[in-house]
Amino acid sequence: MEHFISKRALNIDSLGTERLRTLIDQGFLKTFADFYRLPEQQEALLGLEMSQDQYTKAEDGSLYIQLAKGLYGITEGLSLSQWQNFSAEHPDTDSAGIFREAEAFIRDKGKKTAVNLGMLARFREAYEAHSYPAVADFLPLAPLLYSVLHRYSDLDTLRALCRKASTTHQVLRALDQELPAAVDKQVARFKGSSFQSGVLANMVKGIEASRQMPFEKVLFAIGIRHVGENTAQLLAEHFGSLDA
Repeated sequence: MEHFISKRALNIDSLGTERLRTLIDQGFLKTFADFYRLPEQQEALLGLEMSQDQYTKAEDGSLYIQLAKGLYGITEGLSLSQWQNFSAEHPDTDSAGIFREAEAFIRDKGKKTAVNLGMLARFREAYEAHSYPAVADFLPLAPLLYSVLHRYSDLDTLRALCRKASTTHQVLRALDQELPAAVDKQVARFKGSSFQSGVLANMVKGIEASRQMPFEKVLFAIGIRHVGENTAQLLAEHFGSLDA
């Protein structure tokens, strides 16, 4: 793998590395040949989340999302940075405190107050309908999604899907519901950075053009402009020797 460690090893293209890790972790890349099968996977890749550090699993297997991202997902007119500041100001607050403080925060900001309070109330009702383990700075995703998708799914279905999934994108694919544009846009607020159509088109174009080129060209095609030490280690751990 040494020839994959560039002279700029400390200057790693994090987006490329993140893409690569996502494709490996979610089963799209198991062998070298799978790089060349990515063009056939475009439908599955569209919307695939690359930022998975915003999620965690609770002790019961339930999928949780960062508190700020979760509250951002059920509100309108409030930015993610505002909710991140809110989260930083209320570390390790219990669930009752979070609901109380979030309601006060929404009223204080005065943006789409009625809508946002309604969503928060629906989330709280769904949250209190079941017992969820406490995870500091994270909220269970199922009741959050239910507050947006209550017309399209019941809570038990979402709870089951959130035990099997590791991202919002995976939950929605498993739910397999045609959602109105407004609802789809709201649910997208829960997602991390993801593969979009323009990125996929460039990836496919680059991969197709690189079929007769060195393997480095394929890595370049999926967004890795140079391979640093971390990326080289990731490739080595997953694939072993490139000569295999």
